[in-house]
Amino acid sequence: MPEPLVQAFLARGLPLGNVYGATETGPFSIALTNDPERMLQGVCGWPCPGVQARLGPLEGASPDTGEVWLRGPALVRHYWPALPALDAQGWFHSGDVARVNADGSWTIVGRCKDMIISGGENIYPAEIEGLLGQHPAVAECAVLGVPDARWGERVVAVVVMHEQQAVSDDALLALVRERLARYKHPREVVRLQALPKTALGKVQKALLKERVTVQDVVSSRWICKPLHLLDCCLEAAKSGSTTEAILSAFAAAAASACAARTWPMAEASSALCWPQRSGFQPTPACRVSLLQVRPAMGAGNKPLAL
Repeated sequence: MPEPLVQAFLARGLPLGNVYGATETGPFSIALTNDPERMLQGVCGWPCPGVQARLGPLEGASPDTGEVWLRGPALVRHYWPALPALDAQGWFHSGDVARVNADGSWTIVGRCKDMIISGGENIYPAEIEGLLGQHPAVAECAVLGVPDARWGERVVAVVVMHEQQAVSDDALLALVRERLARYKHPREVVRLQALPKTALGKVQKALLKERVTVQDVVSSRWICKPLHLLDCCLEAAKSGSTTEAILSAFAAAAASACAARTWPMAEASSALCWPQRSGFQPTPACRVSLLQVRPAMGAGNKPLAL
């Protein structure tokens, strides 16, 4: 559980427990009760009676870290209609990553599929997200690994801010830099209006990663050299991104840069004329995305006519 939530319950003198499990595990398999100190450290407890827990192999992980494997009488055996849920030895592979502490307690650190490998180091987004989410200006956040030529992947934080909140990247990352090792620090902060989610409210990280990767190609060069748009489009096209996606991402990057006053308004205005000068005809979807730049450009700039 997030540290601020634990603190809020404890401040009111309410009893608190922390458990780990899934629908398949009946419903929880690891539990901690009446231990505020460990809860504040993120510990979720010890395996429940009748439940066996072990760390499954995880590439590049330290000996005390791995995938959570569970075995016991309350675990599901099959998914409908007849898909096995357990391996040949009866272990359920959860897809979650955990650390077993010196006292035998378990701490869940993330999801296997979300793990970032940067410079050969394993990084788990959940611990970064937990700290970013404690900033009062952050409404919600997600941490991703995006391709990097030097490090393999680099850490990027995507944040949705509360309305009327203007906070620098350094201020947002202060707690992360204070608590975590340097290799876990996000190299960039991307600000969005909302995070893509499933019908159940879970962040769609694969879709978000695709959007951020495209926007990264855009922002890394277009914000610095806004008149070199054609070169960047060609470069991004080689990686499989469509012109439509590139321009949509450019619009988002431009709006963000203008709002943060990191990109001169005149340059942004000049750059946004590029689609017209090049003869590009934006589709309705791209037109909407480009129009989102208008409010950030201010009344003194000529709006982009589409």
